[in-house]
Amino acid sequence: MGLIEFYHASALLVHGLGIALTLGRLLHVWGMTRSPDLTFGRVAGMSLTWLALLVGSVVAILIGIGVAVV
Repeated sequence: MGLIEFYHASALLVHGLGIALTLGRLLHVWGMTRSPDLTFGRVAGMSLTWLALLVGSVVAILIGIGVAVV
């Protein structure tokens, strides 16, 4: 997120990634405290976390190779 913010990505993208990452981590913790089994919180939290990391990584790579200017 810091890299894409440094290269002047849109504020909406940076804030969206930050919110998704934070919400994903909070959901995961909430799911962990409910049950040791798979719960909605754990699955949704990890999915949201990985999605935010994947989108941020792809955007950073595209900025790095000069394909995307966001």
